[in-house]
Amino acid sequence: MAASPTGANASVLYGFELTAGGADNFGSGANLVNKAFGYNLDLSMTSDRSMNYSYGPGSRNWQSAKAGKYNGTWKGDFDLCDPWILETVIGPHGAISGSSGSYAATFSESDSPSTMEIDVCKAVVPGSTYSLTKYYGCSVKEASFGYEAGSDEPIRLSLSGEYSNEALSAPSSFTSQTLPDQAAPIIFANVTVATSSNGTDYTTISHIDKLEVKIDNDTEHRWAGGSDKAVRRKYGERMYDISLTKLFDSSATLKQKLYGNSTGPTASNPTPIPYLKVTLAAEVSATMSWIFTNVYPGRRDEPTAGPKDELTETVDLRAQSCSVVLAGWDTTEPSRY
Repeated sequence: MAASPTGANASVLYGFELTAGGADNFGSGANLVNKAFGYNLDLSMTSDRSMNYSYGPGSRNWQSAKAGKYNGTWKGDFDLCDPWILETVIGPHGAISGSSGSYAATFSESDSPSTMEIDVCKAVVPGSTYSLTKYYGCSVKEASFGYEAGSDEPIRLSLSGEYSNEALSAPSSFTSQTLPDQAAPIIFANVTVATSSNGTDYTTISHIDKLEVKIDNDTEHRWAGGSDKAVRRKYGERMYDISLTKLFDSSATLKQKLYGNSTGPTASNPTPIPYLKVTLAAEVSATMSWIFTNVYPGRRDEPTAGPKDELTETVDLRAQSCSVVLAGWDTTEPSRY
């Protein structure tokens, strides 16, 4: 018996669901599918026909089966080393400036981020039989990334959401896997967190042991009469949540901000951080800076243990808005449509 196929016999690429003219094309596919998620991709696609089984008098077994709405859910985890996927999380970037090794762009919020077509090609029988599944209308509901200091693992970006449809074909050849534009994944040592009162002059928060950033787009697919497939998507209340655990070396950094003053909790709001920047450095000079604004601390945990443990604090914050700034990037974005 021939060797069974593995992930080495599969490829996964995505493209934004845009027409040849750049218009939104939700659920109808991408004009170009040419982007890779990242290294160490773990992708799952789950389809649900919402089956209804009807029972009635005369038998304990169901007597009729009927498919309801078609609904797909997906989840992807991969090393964060390529920025272009952020269009589906935050929104599109503006014009890309610069040249090789110094490209720059800014991803800005959109009330309707782009959706994707995700193509999964598998060599069912390596060298002779191939299966290509095209997943349409892939939207991002939730995204997250973070680190735990001292970990040997690269920083992972996790995405999850829904998709509206899929189609199966049998290509005559294997779809080649492309690699991310930015070669090296990012680890905890490449991440800094800093605050600013004016968005220009930043002060680094030191001794952060653990960081987690979560984004919830409150995305939902919607159905209408005439089709069992979702025909549109809805983006609801957007949330940016940041949690960090650090050495407790000063009450002024975060504790007093939660209080709202320097002595204890007040009846008024906590003191917001005007700008909080999470910078991920890739390669030699490339940076990806997540800039959160109007960041409120809402919850804080301060454990006290014995002499074998350090004094730490964990603070949960929520930002009002976010943009992502690229600088010094090696290569520009592959063609969009």
